Amino acid sequence: MADEQIQSEEQGGGKGKMVLVIGLVGALLVGGGVAFAVAMMMGGGDGNKKAAPAAPQVPAQGAAQVPAQGPAVAQTGLRSGPPTGPLVPFETVIVNLNEPGGTRYLKATFQVEVSSKGVEKELEKVKIPVKDALIEYLSSLTLSETQSMDAKRKIKLNIINRINRFLTTGRVLNIYFTEFVVQ
Repeated sequence: MADEQIQSEEQGGGKGKMVLVIGLVGALLVGGGVAFAVAMMMGGGDGNKKAAPAAPQVPAQGAAQVPAQGPAVAQTGLRSGPPTGPLVPFETVIVNLNEPGGTRYLKATFQVEVSSKGVEKELEKVKIPVKDALIEYLSSLTLSETQSMDAKRKIKLNIINRINRFLTTGRVLNIYFTEFVVQ
């Protein structure tokens, strides 16, 4: 009787182990599929494909040409890396976009990096006409001119250009958006 009970437990235990093994194999397959899908989405696709060379970005006519100081200058003319000059905060600008019906707006808050403390003081003196020029420019934009990363870079370059028109002792080097909302 005891031998029969041990035999039936061994047979039942085998089925439990088989279910466990099948479950583990299934979990590994699902995990591998998820890892593969994530790798594909992150750009790990076909290794034989070569990335198309990026077309050179040319700033819009009249856009700021930022000197190559400090960190490398990107093709767009904007410097990358941490700021090297003083930062001057600007008040939030809220404008209606140039869209039919005027139902969409842009809310932008940013800081400008200037070339020296003297420019920081000069910028403080001309902040009102600068803000007026920025409102005029930003309200001329359409929704499509605000959405892509390239569009935001172009906006940055145009803001730099417009601010620099008011400065005589130095330059704005870069713009750092702290808020950029289109609704």
